[in-house]
Amino acid sequence: MASESLYLRVRKEQIVNKKSDLYRVSYEEIEKQIIDLSYDISFDDINFDSGVHSLKIANLILGCARQIESISKDLYFDSIDLKFENDERKKRDKVYYDYDCLYKILTDWDLENREVNFILMSATVSKSEYKIYKPFKHTLKKKNKKDYPLYTWNEAYQALKHDYLESITQYANLYNLVSIASMLFLLIGYYSISEQARIIRKPELEESDLFVYKSRLFSLNTVSFCKVSNILNKIDLRQKSGIDECSIIVKYTDEFVRKIETQDGISSVTFQVSQSPEGKIEQFEEVEYEILLNKGQEIYPNLSK
Repeated sequence: MASESLYLRVRKEQIVNKKSDLYRVSYEEIEKQIIDLSYDISFDDINFDSGVHSLKIANLILGCARQIESISKDLYFDSIDLKFENDERKKRDKVYYDYDCLYKILTDWDLENREVNFILMSATVSKSEYKIYKPFKHTLKKKNKKDYPLYTWNEAYQALKHDYLESITQYANLYNLVSIASMLFLLIGYYSISEQARIIRKPELEESDLFVYKSRLFSLNTVSFCKVSNILNKIDLRQKSGIDECSIIVKYTDEFVRKIETQDGISSVTFQVSQSPEGKIEQFEEVEYEILLNKGQEIYPNLSK
């Protein structure tokens, strides 16, 4: 039975042809191990506070870190302009995943306050610091006149990487495990969620309509900028409360914003007429929305002033 399971898993990986899918498959393997661990060690305030530790936790931290190193470099190389064939930045071994790669996307996309919610059903944590994680939260250290970001989860990884046995007691604990896993989940989200548009026949979205990105361990916050009144009143939408904590934005498409402005609302924008089973004719506003990652950008850059 075990060999059959292994075969199916290998077969699954063979048919995956995109990096983002490969990262998700690998993440799901780690996530499954963390969930299995929660049946042996209670994920509760007492065990988080006491720093309960184990070899299993240490190995899971190292497994998360290996993926973080790789995906952070992918995001880094996707975001820089390489003009010369001999540019040293093209070589993955010439950049540091934390000092160079993560710090660049942190500052470029204003990621410091992005939140990852810990939603494991078997966990019974009640303290906010154990339920909500900000993996990009950091302090800066000066070295050779350059700023270097220090992350709590990375301190644990570096300690275990360089002095495994001596570091287990202090660093191989539940908080560091969930913290580094939350960073991996967030990075996979930023690597794999692509911009998409969809049509919903209602003028303004409700909470139940919002795009949800979650796994069995974590979820990312979504914020909606779908209010006609905001468009008409030219409200500065980047000031919306909670946007810095959200990773996903839902908004009207730019084309639809132009329609709202032109028509002074949506009452006379595109309509679609449909016939219900009872024969009643119903009329809906056909409104186009898009889903994109929060990278510190303007929400409606082409909105008339």
